[in-house]
Amino acid sequence: MSSNSENINYRLLLENAILELRRMRSEVDTVEQLQKEPIAIIGMSCRLPGGVNNPEDYWNLLHNGVDAISKIPAQRWPVDEFYHPDPDVLGKMYTQHGGFLNEVDKFDAQFFGISPREAVSLDPQQRLLLEVSWEALENAGQAPEKLNGSPTGVFVGLSMDDYSQLSFYGDRTQIDAYNTLSILRSMAAGRLAYVLGLQGATMQLDTACSSSLLGVHLACQSLRSQECNMALAGGVNLILSPDPSIGLCKLKALSSDGRCKTFDASADGYGRGEGCGIVVLKRLSDALADGDPILALIRGSAYNHDGSSNGLTAPNGSAQEKLLRKALENANVQAHQIQYVETHGTGTPLGDPIEVLALGAVLGQGRSQDNPLTIGSVKTQVGHLESAAGVAGLMKVVLALQHAEIPPHLHFQQPNPYIPWEKLPVVVPTQPTKWPLGADGRRLAGVSSFGMSGTNVHLILEAAPEIKIVQAKTERPLHLLSLSAKTESALHSLVSRYESFLAGDSKANLADICFTANTGRSHFDYRLAVVAESTQDLRQQLAAFAAGKTPGVSGQLHNKKRPKIAFLFTGQGSQYIGMGRELYETQPTFRETLDRCDEILRPYLEQPLLSILYPESGTSPLNETAYTQPALFALEYAVSQLWKSWGIEPTVVMGHSLGEYVAACIAGVFNLEDGLKLVAARAHLMQSLPQDGAMVNIFASQARVLAAIQPYANQVSIAAINGPESVVISGQHQAVAAAMSTLQGEGVNSAKLNVSHAFHSPLMEPVLAEFARIAAEVSFSLPNIKLISNVTGTVVTTEITNAEYWVKHLRQSVRFAFGMETLEQQGCEIFLEVGPKPILLGMGRKCLPEGVGVWLPSLRPGQSDWQQLLQSLQELYLRGASINWSGFEQDYPRRHLVLPNYPFQRQRYWVETSHRQQTLPAKTSKILHPVLGQRLKLPFSPEIRFETQFSPNSPAYLEDHQLNEVRIVPGASYISMLLSAVKEAFPNESCIIEDLLFQNTLVCPDDGSTTVQLVLTPQTTEDTSFQIISFLGGEAENEVNSWKTHGTGKVRLFSPVPNFVDVAEVKARCSQVLSGTQFYSSFQAVGYSWGTSFQWLENIWHQDGEAVCQMKLPQLPDELDNYQLYPGLIDSCLQLLNVCWDVNPAEQVQNDYMYIPFSIGSFRFYGRSHPGHQLWCHAQKTPTSNQQSLIGNVHLFDQNGQLIAEIIGFEVRKVRRATLLQSLQKDLGDWLYEVAWQPKAREQNHQLAQAQEGSWLIFADNQGTAVKLAKLLKERGDRTILVSPGAEYQADAEHYYINPSEPQDFQRLIQASLGNNQPPCRGVVYLWGLEHESIVDFQDTQVTGCGYVLHLVQALAKSTWSKSPRLWLVTRGSQPVEPMSDSLAITQAALWGLGRVIPLEHPELSCVRLDLDPVGNGNEVEELLAELCFPDQEDEVAFRQGVRKVSRLVRRQAQTPANQLAVGEDGTYLITGGLGALGLQVAQWIVAQGAKNLILTSRRGVVGDTQVAINQLQQAGAKVLVVTADVSNPEDVAQILEAIKANYPPLRGIFHAAGVLDDGVLMQQNWSRFAKVLAPKVQGAWNLHTLTKDLPLDFFVCFSSVASLLGSPSQGNYAAANAFMDALVHYRRGLGLPGLSINWGPWAEVGMAADLDSRSQKRIAESGFATMSSELGLQLLGDLLRQDATQVGVMSVNWEKFLQQFPPGGAAPLISDLAPQTQPQGNSAQSAKQLELLCQLEETIASARLNVLIAYIQTEVAQVLRFEAAYQPNPQQGFFDMGMDSLMSIELKNRLETSLGNSLPSTLTFEYPTIESLAEYLLNNVISLNVAEPVVVEPQIETEVQTDLLIDIQQYSEDELAALVDQELEALLGV
Repeated sequence: MSSNSENINYRLLLENAILELRRMRSEVDTVEQLQKEPIAIIGMSCRLPGGVNNPEDYWNLLHNGVDAISKIPAQRWPVDEFYHPDPDVLGKMYTQHGGFLNEVDKFDAQFFGISPREAVSLDPQQRLLLEVSWEALENAGQAPEKLNGSPTGVFVGLSMDDYSQLSFYGDRTQIDAYNTLSILRSMAAGRLAYVLGLQGATMQLDTACSSSLLGVHLACQSLRSQECNMALAGGVNLILSPDPSIGLCKLKALSSDGRCKTFDASADGYGRGEGCGIVVLKRLSDALADGDPILALIRGSAYNHDGSSNGLTAPNGSAQEKLLRKALENANVQAHQIQYVETHGTGTPLGDPIEVLALGAVLGQGRSQDNPLTIGSVKTQVGHLESAAGVAGLMKVVLALQHAEIPPHLHFQQPNPYIPWEKLPVVVPTQPTKWPLGADGRRLAGVSSFGMSGTNVHLILEAAPEIKIVQAKTERPLHLLSLSAKTESALHSLVSRYESFLAGDSKANLADICFTANTGRSHFDYRLAVVAESTQDLRQQLAAFAAGKTPGVSGQLHNKKRPKIAFLFTGQGSQYIGMGRELYETQPTFRETLDRCDEILRPYLEQPLLSILYPESGTSPLNETAYTQPALFALEYAVSQLWKSWGIEPTVVMGHSLGEYVAACIAGVFNLEDGLKLVAARAHLMQSLPQDGAMVNIFASQARVLAAIQPYANQVSIAAINGPESVVISGQHQAVAAAMSTLQGEGVNSAKLNVSHAFHSPLMEPVLAEFARIAAEVSFSLPNIKLISNVTGTVVTTEITNAEYWVKHLRQSVRFAFGMETLEQQGCEIFLEVGPKPILLGMGRKCLPEGVGVWLPSLRPGQSDWQQLLQSLQELYLRGASINWSGFEQDYPRRHLVLPNYPFQRQRYWVETSHRQQTLPAKTSKILHPVLGQRLKLPFSPEIRFETQFSPNSPAYLEDHQLNEVRIVPGASYISMLLSAVKEAFPNESCIIEDLLFQNTLVCPDDGSTTVQLVLTPQTTEDTSFQIISFLGGEAENEVNSWKTHGTGKVRLFSPVPNFVDVAEVKARCSQVLSGTQFYSSFQAVGYSWGTSFQWLENIWHQDGEAVCQMKLPQLPDELDNYQLYPGLIDSCLQLLNVCWDVNPAEQVQNDYMYIPFSIGSFRFYGRSHPGHQLWCHAQKTPTSNQQSLIGNVHLFDQNGQLIAEIIGFEVRKVRRATLLQSLQKDLGDWLYEVAWQPKAREQNHQLAQAQEGSWLIFADNQGTAVKLAKLLKERGDRTILVSPGAEYQADAEHYYINPSEPQDFQRLIQASLGNNQPPCRGVVYLWGLEHESIVDFQDTQVTGCGYVLHLVQALAKSTWSKSPRLWLVTRGSQPVEPMSDSLAITQAALWGLGRVIPLEHPELSCVRLDLDPVGNGNEVEELLAELCFPDQEDEVAFRQGVRKVSRLVRRQAQTPANQLAVGEDGTYLITGGLGALGLQVAQWIVAQGAKNLILTSRRGVVGDTQVAINQLQQAGAKVLVVTADVSNPEDVAQILEAIKANYPPLRGIFHAAGVLDDGVLMQQNWSRFAKVLAPKVQGAWNLHTLTKDLPLDFFVCFSSVASLLGSPSQGNYAAANAFMDALVHYRRGLGLPGLSINWGPWAEVGMAADLDSRSQKRIAESGFATMSSELGLQLLGDLLRQDATQVGVMSVNWEKFLQQFPPGGAAPLISDLAPQTQPQGNSAQSAKQLELLCQLEETIASARLNVLIAYIQTEVAQVLRFEAAYQPNPQQGFFDMGMDSLMSIELKNRLETSLGNSLPSTLTFEYPTIESLAEYLLNNVISLNVAEPVVVEPQIETEVQTDLLIDIQQYSEDELAALVDQELEALLGV
């Protein structure tokens, strides 16, 4: 062994290794412990069938074995109409029972800040979740308001969305932004987290029946992994539509009587149930540490899936066994320890045996006969709650563990014979059964939940651990209960609940009641606070409040701001023996503080402080100054610390004399030790002085007192100024007496003070030097709270940190009155005196105006300390002070109780019409038929006429028959009308319709209705001709030209002979099979929208022009029985001919043709089919068919082959598809717009002319334009400031340099150059854009053009102006005023896009875009000057060759195609943004046009479903290359082009569709956000241009936006980016290159508008824009490519609606030509509305105007939020607390702009977030009112009027009359 090895200490190494291994093992154990830590259930709540509204109700239902199953409520749907006992009858259910909740239509929307407008749309399941979750948190003692921003998770199970079907089925026009969000299941958990402000893991789960228990399992995992600290978990389920029940009946899943007969031989399926349950979860360690109530523990959990079983919905016993073992392992529990299992137990013949066998196999192990496993299922009582079933079972087990009792299991009469009961150690309790502790002293249970989807979950629960109740060592004698609500009615309901609670639970501990209510509830505006000594006392006071006898203890907060509180510290003279003694004995915090003071003072006092305060003998030297001052300091300090521990923090502090020392200590001027040292020294020094002084309070003014004491100035001085007429003098007693004698002689009253010394007088001077020495030893600091000085009466500054200040303080006067005035100036509303006696409150009241302030004492002699403190705390609570209730209770052991929950004030919110209600005619109605209508009375006429109205949702089936999103009345509808007319008008229903000719398509409008008539005219005794006509509108309804004919023919009756079809024979001829789904999907893909009521084809057999189909009855929006033959059935029969004709819809689209109905030779109707019979259809192509005309025959028959109807000679004819689609659009040409530049001389507008001298801020170019302009302006007498870019900020009088990349430089520039009494700024002229006219400057131009303007606008908007200056953005040659110009300055073009957004967001700047002539004419500066000084209404002006031109948006003239769309196999086509939804649509379209080679670029590559779309393109024969590239990078573009050159045919066309959004108003934007949006459109388009300009392209298409044409609020960056692309295309056309820029309006399904959140989409719709379908958009794209077009706007706009956004005259002149008729009319209406409000305000006296305006805004807000007419919003409540969102905020702004005739900022409701603050702003800053001149009238009043006036006046009190006189004078004098 070497010497080195000999020196190694192996023992030490081994010892260290062992220690390290143990440390590592400890860490592993800790991790494992965390992963298996029990989860505590700390709260829960529920709504369940049987009237269960809370856990207490639930236990009563469980314990009493209540069967909560009932008949389906009649309000849900017409129960009998959907019922049929035969399970095979289509469209029916065989059960009429289930478990249902009451009043699911009601909700407290206001409580959750949801507007009525949104509440109606909100899925009631989400409403239930909100309410039940709130209650669960309350029951857990978790005040919801405290959870905002916390890592609290939300895990919600939800499977059904019946409300969406109920609400909008068949009427998609009802879908809007609000109901879209409101009915999405995925929003449920998110909405809950949003409302509560929770930021933990949040998810909505749908695994069918196991959803909610899976949520609990995942919540446990999230807690154990530290993802969240608390979690809400559970589920909800409501049954609002019959459809799911019908489906489940077809599965035979439901029981016939609606009950779950679990484990019983009679089990025949489950009964559906409704409900909601939420549990609140925490880690056990956290729950124990936080003192939370623990209801039960989740020891472990597991989940898995059935995998491959006997069927998708069939359970898997093996999987269930694995699940149970996994859960046991996770819980660290043995199988035999489980005593009870709450089974899934639905009562299905298959599921029950499998579940019980699995339980026996796993939990039966090691179990003795005397320890059987008890199993049960709550579904036997409330039904199967589906997505809420698991949490219902969980809560049952929690309650059973709490009560140590297993509830009975119902409907267990005869055990299921398929379960081997004798072999399994399991029992089913049929009676309430006591639940004893297990052998290990524990109660353990399992809960199972198995989803129909196959997902299984099992939880293991244990009873809550016993927690010893700690008895309080000391207790206060009184307690304070705080209750609050959001409305007055809710507060009264809450009080009633508490009163009932106290009556029913007299043993409840008062302290715990108050603790739970105060700490575990959110606190709202309507408040009640009660001080009580016992529960009986509390109950009596609550009863008195309910009876209206104690209004003083309640109040409503009118202001969300916390009140400012001033602490007033009492001075010497307020002391008394025993002050604060009750507190000392019962309040630990107070006692601890006072003990500490006692200890600190021991070195300075001869007797201990506590013996002075609380002497055992009853005598004390407390009144000796040496003891008085330290005792008062200590007491006040202790009381202030107590207040602060309760959350009452002062805004400002002030003391009186000695009291200022406590105030300074609280404010941090010195610490407690130094404070006591100073006070003890001060008191000792004062005590040492001779007692030959006196102090007297004089009730006179300071001036009068000064005059009286002037002769004795060396002996007497003013000690304190306590009020306007309260001055204290102090000094040598003879001199004081002499001064008093003088004053008494003048009649002045006075009061001598009982003091030992003359404080604050010349008699104090002997001790000043020594006190200064002692004070110099103290370390002083600046106060951290505002402190009012006694010396100055103002807020102290640095002077208080010097010893000299405290010397002055000892000697000089106490300026208390001045201090009180300062407190009022500081905004203090509450004055809390911190001292033993309320002395300062009385003095302070006299210093301030009457009625100002709330005055609260802390202690009062002769009254219980607690009584006074709690009365003041009570008042503080009612005044909105922030109280730390946990701090209030921290010194006492408390426990949470289950108290009454918040009483939600529910109202009905329900969509009032369902599709069934709409389409079922009332029995008393004259309407005969949903499509036939009403028979008209035509006396003396042989005609028979029926008239009806067709609208988007009437008849209900019209929504299901669309072509390219246009509702078309099908030809089948004409036939159905005729059949019903025959039945109504003729004796026989069997008829033959002949020679039916379809003449004009009947299109149903998107809004309004169309009058349709069926006219029957007898021709012979047998034949009757018919016409189907529609009214075109107008007044000439009796003119033939006012009607359009849609169908004609003849009808006659016949006597049918039964005729039959052999379906087997036909099927034998048809060997090919096609499903209905395949058939419909092929047509759906190309724009045929056949909804469910037109999809009757199920299974199709076909071959050689013949087909036979088995029909199905689909879900219909109305009743089948109302029709002879349902239109959708007739249409489906005709659809089948497409199979016979071998129609290829995709080929039709590709080749631009389609077939439309032309005629029917004959339609023979035999009679209606038998209800419930299977229908078949046979179709056959006729030999006469050709490419132009297809003809066929159809036979409809039943399962027996008996004919119902036959169609002979149905003919369709070929038409051009594009032509037809255009004909269906009302005015497709109205979709196309262009910008035209029209000559227009400047109007001399004297109102706008800049007549007065002013300042001009000019951002100067380097070409001399700015200098010349400045010279001309100066010659007019104006002041000019030139601004140039520089490296840093520099300034002189007339020329500034700024760093334009620094936004603050712009702000600094404006303040420096335009402030300091300079002439007002008339305008800001931005000429920096002129610096970049050439392409060389491309890289920097966007920063200069847009980035710097962004900073400029932000600075202008932030500045304060008496009148905002006008902003001019000047460019040169940036606009394509002259077509095909190759000298376009495209680098400046983006500035115009931004410039179109500025007026929308900041109308106050009146932003003008001005484009100078690129070819200078020598007069451009003069032209610019004229525009600046004499502007008109135009905001877009260009000069060309001396001619002034203005922009106008005009409709594009119709053009014939100039060329063919050259798309072929020999070219390659590049689509940037090609993997976006819009890009893929373009790709599919271009392939349909014949393209075979595509390059699709994307920054992210293939994600999600994108590959599916690519595969479809490839299957269509296209070669597709996907390139991950950024087109803003020229290298990426070059590589793409190289790849095309090397591997593909030549590039022939480019679609530039790449783009991103980053919306935000300009005030919230920055350059990085701008650059992100500009990059793909500006740099990307430029790269594509430069790198392909030498290639022979057929087209170069830029997908631009309407935002660059019209501007768009919050899209300044996007508008700028697209404006550049528009200019680039014009530039290319000038170079002779192809180019087309399309300013697209919003697309419906794809594109950026489609990707916006629904509220943004709603904003678009409300501004007048209609979305465009993909097919229509692509059709227009093709049309434009065939025309000679450069830049075209494509949009559907209701201009009248669009203009309503703007105040009168506020719309851009650009669109003035588009609505010349509607705008003046609109302006007239708007002006009238504006005049009405302004006149009302002018006629109102000034003092009442604010209330008038508040009332007006209340009405406007109520209309925006859809509140009920009688409801008036609270003026102090925040807009967003009411439920207002940003869209509604814009709507409110628009309404107010219209009413006031003024532009308002887009941030209006953010800056002024309440009605009151908004009204004040509008009245003071926006509305300009004239004061009416006094009108001279004859001094006489008619006798009757005078009498009435006298009677009115006599009703007023004297005070009211005085106020009325003041108002009348004010109005009369105009002040």
